[in-house]
Amino acid sequence: MRRSAFTVVLAGLLALPACRCVDPTELTFSKCEQDFDCPDGSHCCGDKVCRPSCTASGGGSGSGGGTASGGGSESGGGTASGGGGGSCGGQVCQANQACVGNACVVRDCAQVTCGAGQVCANGGCLPSSCTGQVCAGGAVCFSGRCVPKACAFVNCPQGFACSQGGACVPTSCGGTACDGGEVCSGSQCADLRCSGLTCDAGTRCLDSACTSCTATETNCRNGVDDDCDGKPDCADSDCNAQACDDQSQCTAGETCSAGTCGGGSMVTCSSPPPCKTATGATCNPVTGTCNYPNATDGSGCNDGNACTVTDTCQGGTCTPGAAKTCTTPPACFVAAGAACRTSDGVCVYPPAANTVACDDGNACTTGDKCNGAGACTPGTPKSCAAPGACEKAGVCQPASGTCTYAADVGAPCNDGDACTQTDTCNGSKQCVGGNPKSCPGPGFCEQAGVCQPASGTCSYAAAVGAPCEDGNLCTVNDTCTAAKTCGSGSVAGDGFSGDGNPAHRCCGGVLRDISTDPGNCGGCGTACVPGGGGTFGQECIPNTIGKSGGSIPCSPSPLQSGRCYCIGGANCGRGQHCYSVPGRVENALCEPLAVSECAPGQSLVTINDPATCPNPSSVGGTGSAGGPNYCAY
Repeated sequence: MRRSAFTVVLAGLLALPACRCVDPTELTFSKCEQDFDCPDGSHCCGDKVCRPSCTASGGGSGSGGGTASGGGSESGGGTASGGGGGSCGGQVCQANQACVGNACVVRDCAQVTCGAGQVCANGGCLPSSCTGQVCAGGAVCFSGRCVPKACAFVNCPQGFACSQGGACVPTSCGGTACDGGEVCSGSQCADLRCSGLTCDAGTRCLDSACTSCTATETNCRNGVDDDCDGKPDCADSDCNAQACDDQSQCTAGETCSAGTCGGGSMVTCSSPPPCKTATGATCNPVTGTCNYPNATDGSGCNDGNACTVTDTCQGGTCTPGAAKTCTTPPACFVAAGAACRTSDGVCVYPPAANTVACDDGNACTTGDKCNGAGACTPGTPKSCAAPGACEKAGVCQPASGTCTYAADVGAPCNDGDACTQTDTCNGSKQCVGGNPKSCPGPGFCEQAGVCQPASGTCSYAAAVGAPCEDGNLCTVNDTCTAAKTCGSGSVAGDGFSGDGNPAHRCCGGVLRDISTDPGNCGGCGTACVPGGGGTFGQECIPNTIGKSGGSIPCSPSPLQSGRCYCIGGANCGRGQHCYSVPGRVENALCEPLAVSECAPGQSLVTINDPATCPNPSSVGGTGSAGGPNYCAY
């Protein structure tokens, strides 16, 4: 670091012999005008060259045209060396001091002449303003800021600041840091940077500099009269209800009221350290810290050592209790050589030998052994028995050592029923049959087939009582027998159409064709008397066919109703008469004239259509008017 620029006229310098410079070495030194142009530990000699020292030899004059570098007046013919440098009689001098006769003395400004805009302070010339800021009367600009003259060239160690008289004072009180710019004065923090300094009218001192007064008090807690009305901080009505500082570290949020600073909240001393109590605690206004009384002796505490138990307070200090014992090692560790870890109170146990039996916590292993490193090595795994039907392979449960078997859902199985073809396992470990076997349709007089589970074959029981057909169309309500045959039912009454053909009628239990059967012509029991003269070799013919083969049709009658050929009524059964109309298709046929001439169960159907069937008598014939009538079931 280069020496600070200053010129000090040593007291009595002119009375000393002229100095001459000596250079005991071959070193080449730099040119200089004043000492501050030279490196630390050297001086600007009369020949304006920096040298380690200048000796009195009647030679050249001192540096700076009759001025000497350094501070303090010369005494006893000694040599004055610059301050702030190396050792001076075992001590280090401040920058505003000089080493004279192995003693640090404060430099003075005797016979020091400074240029325009500068003033002398502690033997050196310094500006009276900093970057346009006018320093207060009694202050100079040093290191870029205004400081009292006594603090010029004074560099204090960390935690200290230069104050009145140029002394380095602490910047904290009782362990509590002061606000910026304040120092500890007595037992309180105070801003002394303007102490003893003066400013012109209309200005005020702030941080050793003069600044213009404000219209109102702008800061109500720094002790500065901002508006220059002679009333700083709370004394000024401008500060009413504004934040202030009552200089007590035990309060917060103070405000100005009636010219004084007060109110705010008090520090609550409610969190005592171990073996202290909040009862009776007080706050230190200088430091803002709480002073707690000792807790009652014997009360519990924690000495910070987790390996002691039942610690107690004694005289405000936590006294350790009994030492924790480590006698219950976990598996695969031993108590011998165990130690308690003070950080957390955990017992640290040495590992057991690798021959020691242990339990790995898995009931599915046997023969577990310690591995010599504190771990239990599993033994032989337990085997599960073969699974049952519809079960998967067994799984051993570590908690119990028992084997569990999950359902093998969907796996093929056999439900023991030969009538199911696709059996599978369900979630309940049951074999459920599926795809049942179908039996072919039953035979005659058999019930539906039933598959037999034991064999898988179908059996068919007799459909006893089921309707059937015995082959005789003139029996009704035929039913199956236990022998799987059709048993005949009751005989149908005369006139029953067994096969659905109207010409086929049951007569006396026998199916007859009443359109051609001469014994049952047109109805059961209506027989034709032979000799009727059938032209076709028949006695009974279908209804619409006449004997003469005439071409004059009458209203037709059903073919199913047969008629007997006749020559006269003697050829007709049941008292019917012979219908005779020459030229008619329906000629020489037996015709009923009343229902009594029909077979039992028949009705008389009369034909009366004079347009197509005129009265037979009108053409010389015989028979019903319009005829011929017929009998019908």
